[in-house]
Amino acid sequence: MTQAEDRKGRHKLLAMAGAYGMGVFNDSFYRTAAMLLALSAFKNIEGEGEKMQSWIMAIFTVPYLLFPWVAGWLADRFSKRRVVIGSKFMELVAMSCGAVGIWTETWWLVLVMAFMMGFQSCVFGPALNGSVPELFDEKRVVMVNSRLKMVMAIMIVLGIAVSGEVLSLNGDGTTLNTIMGVPSGQFFVGVGVIVLALMGWIVSFGVPYHPPAAPNAKFPIGGPVHTIRTLWEIFHDRDFRTILLIDVWIWTFGAMLLLGINPLPSELNIAGEDAAMRLAARLNAVEMLGLAVGGVLSVYLSRRKHWIHLLGVGMLLLGLSATGMKSLAYVPESFCWPLAYLFQAITGLAVGLVMIPCESFLQIRPPADRKGEMLAAGNFLVFAGITAGALGMGEMTTCFGAANSIMMLGIVAFPMGLWLLFYRSRDTEEPHV
Repeated sequence: MTQAEDRKGRHKLLAMAGAYGMGVFNDSFYRTAAMLLALSAFKNIEGEGEKMQSWIMAIFTVPYLLFPWVAGWLADRFSKRRVVIGSKFMELVAMSCGAVGIWTETWWLVLVMAFMMGFQSCVFGPALNGSVPELFDEKRVVMVNSRLKMVMAIMIVLGIAVSGEVLSLNGDGTTLNTIMGVPSGQFFVGVGVIVLALMGWIVSFGVPYHPPAAPNAKFPIGGPVHTIRTLWEIFHDRDFRTILLIDVWIWTFGAMLLLGINPLPSELNIAGEDAAMRLAARLNAVEMLGLAVGGVLSVYLSRRKHWIHLLGVGMLLLGLSATGMKSLAYVPESFCWPLAYLFQAITGLAVGLVMIPCESFLQIRPPADRKGEMLAAGNFLVFAGITAGALGMGEMTTCFGAANSIMMLGIVAFPMGLWLLFYRSRDTEEPHV
């Protein structure tokens, strides 16, 4: 690769990472703030805070279940750059609605915003992910994905960490600080998400242009039936099916773990509501930092001949770290939270080891003129898992507690890890990612 080509590649990546990162931060910042606020607002009604945060997560995923056929068609029929720009404008509209909801604690508006952001993300994902193998050589796809996921992890970390700190500006629980009649923390959350959405839309104009992959693609009038047919086709490819199902699990695990970590500090009797919110945000932030490290390592480890076995190692690590969270209830407080940070870092590392190779494989495997369609169908399955997991985790934490629920997730990971360690691929002996 010449120096000019390498410089051009960096410019492409910077624009894509900027558009991607702004949206990821905004979504992470707002949703974490909304979920933490729900736990605080409904603290006197047992189980309601946990259920509301589950609904916020679940409503976000509904568009992925209803409209993947639209998202896939848009990504193939039109230039992916145009789709990215349009979806980023949609984010600006959604965040304006969400700001009003968080200022006034109008929960149906918060849920409307979650739905709109879900639709925006549903359209944005296939366009951005499908553009990676269009704009970069196949051998660089894992590297590009690892960098994009590192941006994602850092932005999620910042969003999670900042949300807890900004919300704490509301006051100490006895004294309420306000700006224009709105609690200070909630005021800055609302202003922040609008400004960031506007900045993200502007940055999206720098995403490079590539001609439409299938300019004559017909609109899928079958709607959801078309998505099911596409999944049926994917499932006839054994390796495609296997990697997609692992990807579904790892995203579902991440969503369920988030909903388990948020109430964990209160369950373990952290003194003070604000302290519990900040600690929950920091635990989730540490996981995302671990994901960034795992993503970097996966670039090198996935070059091995039997790269799928790496997924098994990651899954076993995931099981060990998640089940280990149960031990926090039995150790002195001076060891409790350092140990929790360690477990979360290992969890993030394991997620990165599994997620990056899976996502890269799923981008490369479909034919060029159907990448948007197949990626959108895969997203349908991923978010079906996230929706079921989010709703299920709300009930689990209510019935069994946060620590026990997280431990159950870890137990499920062990047999999956052993299966992947002995998996034999039929036609992907080389990574192809």
